[in-house]
Amino acid sequence: MRTQAILITLLLLTTSVFGVRDFYIGILGNEELHEFEYTVVQGAYDVWAEGELVLTIRKDQTLVITSDGMNELIMSNGTSEVMKDRSQLKAIIIRFIGKEPSNEFRIEVSGDASEAYGYQDDLLITNKDSTLNLINVIGVESYLQGVIKAEIGNLYDPEFLKTMAVVSRTYAIRNIFRHYTEGYDLCDNVHCQVFIGIRGLDGRIVKAIRQTEEEVIVDEEYKIIQAVYHSNSGGLTESGGAVWTTTTPYLQSKIDTFSRKGKHYFWTYQISTDSWEYYLSKKMNEKVTDYALDTLMLRRPYYSCQGKRIPMQTIRKDLGLKSTLFVMKQRGDQIKFIGRGYGHGVGLSQEGAFRMSRLGFTYEETIYFYYTNVEIVSYKIFSSFHGTW
Repeated sequence: MRTQAILITLLLLTTSVFGVRDFYIGILGNEELHEFEYTVVQGAYDVWAEGELVLTIRKDQTLVITSDGMNELIMSNGTSEVMKDRSQLKAIIIRFIGKEPSNEFRIEVSGDASEAYGYQDDLLITNKDSTLNLINVIGVESYLQGVIKAEIGNLYDPEFLKTMAVVSRTYAIRNIFRHYTEGYDLCDNVHCQVFIGIRGLDGRIVKAIRQTEEEVIVDEEYKIIQAVYHSNSGGLTESGGAVWTTTTPYLQSKIDTFSRKGKHYFWTYQISTDSWEYYLSKKMNEKVTDYALDTLMLRRPYYSCQGKRIPMQTIRKDLGLKSTLFVMKQRGDQIKFIGRGYGHGVGLSQEGAFRMSRLGFTYEETIYFYYTNVEIVSYKIFSSFHGTW
């Protein structure tokens, strides 16, 4: 409880020199780490334990962080003798704070260089039930570098990268505090936005972020929007209310011809008739003997059968379908799903946005196409993150 209270206090109080606080990103949460090596790649770091400055480490110096099997951390020497006056140090919370204008560090899991992860800015470490919890404390614009690289695949175009910079920044700021009770803002996987640190950092992405610096999307009431996005709309975006039950004016369904040439525009899936009937019976809690085939390529919130309904998003998740936009055809003892698009279909279609950029549309025009009645503004018009969005 004490550790959690410290983290929450840091979330509330830490701000950058510009009045906009850094993001606290939970990283490597799926690794179940019990030990790792921390190495300075660039710059230098002050190491703080229990609120006390204990040492400074510099480029190529390494420390080993280990769980004590309970709720404390053990810090010891790595490849260099940086802890000359002690063999190890115990603490419940350790923070590495960068000293130079640019600071980078590397994390190696179990000393395996092939499992190395690179990050910028600061690192906060706690330990709960023998599992190490790592939080990358990083500036908003730097954070976007690791998000966009992870989220765009091979869709590189200058205007599209600017589109993703504004959309990703907006999404991150709107969802700050999403993991508040866990002591950080956002995680590094698809639950929030995928974040891979500086792995494979690309200068084109950095340039797009700088060209759109501080820009976010707001609705007609000047509130930061929920800037959701997906891979491909299949030619028809979905309204926010059809997926998340809450009607959102700026997330409207619309015809999207720009997504038609995307890699994920078309897909198929096949299941046996027996398996389909078994699936429906399980969902309906009764034997299914009569079911309809969806033969019109429309987005529907529900699939109806024997007077009952199953959310289409549930079917998509259970069967691993790429989208809810599909038709069904009987082929002997098989049912074939013929579908379009990839993802929930709400908001911006990445492949559609990429196509727009290749056709000469600006990033502003792309954003105004996919989000209804919005504006692009600087987040500096808001006094702070707290309570504004």
